[in-house]
Parts: sequence; C-alpha cells; structure tokens
Amino acid sequence: MRGAGGDVWPSFSAHAPLWRSIENLDQDGDQLKRAADWLQRILEVNDQRAEKVPAWAAFELGLVRAKQRDRAAASTAWRKAMATNDREYAPRAACFLAVAYQHDNDWDRARQAWQFALDAGNKRYLAAALLGLGTVAQELGQIEEAFEYWERAIERRDPEFSGRAAVMVACRHLERGEYEEAEAAFRHVLDFGNDDFKALALLGLGVGKYEQGRFSQAIEYLGAAAQSADPGLLPMVQDYTAEALRREGRGVRSAG
Repeated sequence: MRGAGGDVWPSFSAHAPLWRSIENLDQDGDQLKRAADWLQRILEVNDQRAEKVPAWAAFELGLVRAKQRDRAAASTAWRKAMATNDREYAPRAACFLAVAYQHDNDWDRARQAWQFALDAGNKRYLAAALLGLGTVAQELGQIEEAFEYWERAIERRDPEFSGRAAVMVACRHLERGEYEEAEAAFRHVLDFGNDDFKALALLGLGVGKYEQGRFSQAIEYLGAAAQSADPGLLPMVQDYTAEALRREGRGVRSAG
C-alpha cells in the first residue's frame, strides 16, 4: 500500500526482538573476541572428550559471531546448538538461524529452521515460529498459507510475537482493500496492549478510513497516531493527515 504522497507502506520487521538481542551485545571488539575464544574453547574441549555439546555455549557463540558480523560462523554455531535437541537452546538457535536466512533471502532454509523451532514444542518459541513461517509463506507468494500461520500465532497470545502477527494480518488486509477485516485486525493489535504497535495500529485505522473517504474519522485516528508515532512512521502520519484535511475541506468523498 502507498501513502498519500506515494510512499510505500512502512516495512515492519516481524522478528526485530530477536535481532535486538544481538544488537544489545557489548560493542567492544576485544570483549567480543575474548567471549568468542572462551566459548569456542568450551566447545573444543567437549569435542575432545567426546562429550555432549553444551547447547548454551553453541547458542551464545552464535550471538557473538553475529555481533562480529561473521554470519557464516554464527550460522554454524546455531546449527550446532540445534543438533543437541536441547529443549531450550535448540529452538532458540533455530529462530535466530531462520532470521539470518531471511536476511539472505534464503526462504527455503528459513522455513526449515522455523519448522524446527515449531516442532521442538517449546511454548516460548511457538508464536515466533508461526510468525516466521507466515513471513516465509508471504515472501513465496503463498498468501493464504501466510494468513493461516499468522492466525495461529495470534492464538498463542504472546505479547510480542502474537502482536506482530496481528500487525501482519492487519497490514495485508489493508493492502488488499479489505477495510472491515483490516479495522478488526488493527483493533486486535491494540487489544494486545503493546505500546510498540500502538502508533502503527492507529495509523492503519486512519489509513483505512482515509481510503474509504471518511476523512474526519481518519483525522481523529491519525492525530492519535501522531502522539505516539516513532520517527519512521511520523512522515506518513503527517502526509495522510494533511491530505485528509485537504480533502475534507473540499468535500471529497470516495467513489465507493
């Protein structure tokens, strides 16, 4: 969907919370190197003793390697964590590996990693895995399948990933001109009570009203969105508000 000024609907990172875990690691290069060396040594010692790989060490090494921008080494570490089938760290590693594959547009491998996380059965990662499988399906043009995954993710009631799945559903309905469904979905997003999604949901409600020619309602929603919009959304909020005010003043109504 395009904004009033022709801007593309803002991209929404479905798995930003996972990638934030990497961004929040210490920026100091020496500390990262020491951490990587220590974790690598732990894994090597276990290999030498033919002992079970400590899943936590493999997972953490993946995080450190990713922070060092060594994506190949990060992926190798996460695959090693997955191979342990550890109930906690294997599905967690699969989620991070899936996001890494998505960054490379390797959708087939991303799907496999998300499916691994889903099949692991750890409730902490089910919503993330379902959200991810929906994102992959969308990229592959399998829109109805994507909706099915996202609806299942929403049912998990996870405050972070279920909310993001609700955003994906709402945005897709809006792009398809399914305004009633979009409005219901954006209201569902607000019901989750996650402030990270509030401005986007209000913007979506405003855009839906704008597209239907209900400019006074659009202005109301857009005004609410402007109060909490992040810098990335604010230009679109302002563009739609200005255009809605202009059209309302001219008495313009949609043909529908």
